[in-house]
Amino acid sequence: MSISIDTHKYGQTPKGTSVLVFHKNTPATPTSVHLECESGMYVTPGIDGSTSGADRATAWARLVSKGKRYYVEETKKILALQRELIHEIKKIDGIHVPYDPQLSVIPVQSNKGINALLIAECLSQAGWSVNILQTSDQKCAGFHFCLTSVHTHQENFLESFVRDLTDAVSYVKKNPNQKPKGMTKAYGKLEKGVPTFVQHKIGDGYTRILNTLPHIPLSGLWSKPAAQTTQPARTDSMSRTFKA
Repeated sequence: MSISIDTHKYGQTPKGTSVLVFHKNTPATPTSVHLECESGMYVTPGIDGSTSGADRATAWARLVSKGKRYYVEETKKILALQRELIHEIKKIDGIHVPYDPQLSVIPVQSNKGINALLIAECLSQAGWSVNILQTSDQKCAGFHFCLTSVHTHQENFLESFVRDLTDAVSYVKKNPNQKPKGMTKAYGKLEKGVPTFVQHKIGDGYTRILNTLPHIPLSGLWSKPAAQTTQPARTDSMSRTFKA
């Protein structure tokens, strides 16, 4: 009875301008109601929030200025490139497309004995952005690549990507014992034998570290305790001292 539309993706508008569209006969409403909130009854229209009006105006201007015909033509170009890319990927020995994708996201899996996650790491090192895929039981792994209008206008994109993908597969074949590093190595490992509360602690610690400015120590899960100083710890909203 409803559908969400992220206009900031293929609509090429600013982020924060997603749309939630309801069927005219739906009983659902976009409101948020919390009658048992500790601070008192809380009722709010969820659509309003604090989204910037400037972003909404920019998104609307972008959509109207480009128009339906523009987006239809861009979609045709993306889907045409998708078919070409799939055709070329199927020529590479050692990997395969597990099903026939209908839209712009192309899944890739490797054959037995070839580490798909290491292929993804090689592609990342070559400058390509791919998303790792892995089942919770870790019995199947792969990655997918998302085509956008940027790729349709990029000169020699198809040749460059296929060349780097072919080189990545060739490298992994020659180095069957090499393991992925970084986030590729960690991907999916937390779901096996790690209690939920520990997963949350690690995820929280990782997020805090990732969003902290360089050279600022964090006392907690993954870092050494901050050095003791004679100055009192800051307690204002700009303080970067976190405790796990």
